[in-house]
Amino acid sequence: MQSSITSPLGTSLFFAAIRPGPTIVIVGGHHGDEPAGFAAAGLLAGYANTDHGSMIIIPQANPLACTMFSRYGGEGESDLNRCYDLREDDHDAKCDGAQHAAELVRVITALAPAEQPLVVIDLHETRAGHSVIPAGRSMWCYGANLTAVELAAGTGLHAMPLMEPDHTHTFVAAMGRRGATAIAVETVKSGQLGARIEQQIAAVLAIAASIGVEIEVDIPSVLNRIGEPEAE
Repeated sequence: MQSSITSPLGTSLFFAAIRPGPTIVIVGGHHGDEPAGFAAAGLLAGYANTDHGSMIIIPQANPLACTMFSRYGGEGESDLNRCYDLREDDHDAKCDGAQHAAELVRVITALAPAEQPLVVIDLHETRAGHSVIPAGRSMWCYGANLTAVELAAGTGLHAMPLMEPDHTHTFVAAMGRRGATAIAVETVKSGQLGARIEQQIAAVLAIAASIGVEIEVDIPSVLNRIGEPEAE
């Protein structure tokens, strides 16, 4: 990647030079117990590039949670991915992550060229056996709106709309309300971590290619840098 900055809240953002064409934003680490997501985003931040359009990567949206391999980041902490666009009359309005969430949205919207298409990909995982897992799937997507669902489905990914009201205050929902084509990618936390990371990177590359952003990265070489993880 060509440049990096750190937000006032300590979250690092990596970005290629802002160029004409669509902008793709890749975010990992909203939840620290979903390692394939923030590992994939981190590898892309270190080794990916593009010659067309812009690419902004936030490997660890919640650095403390990623360090602790915890969903929330500490005892008594809120779920950052349920702290977006909270109002004073929301029951969870005192969410301790609301300022952090607002800062992430502000930085992304400030960096992304307003006149260009904006696609946002948020990388997540879920536990094996969770009731939301589509039958026979090890990876699927949620789209913030019909455009996002159709874009993901067009790449061959299994895509579903966000679930309301559970997803109302998620990052993807917030970016969708701001006009972005916002997609959450989910892998199932079973099997080898390396395979899940590869799935996540492949999904990012497919979505990016569908809007004309060709991300250059050698996936096998990148995965070799993390070694061969143990199966969960």
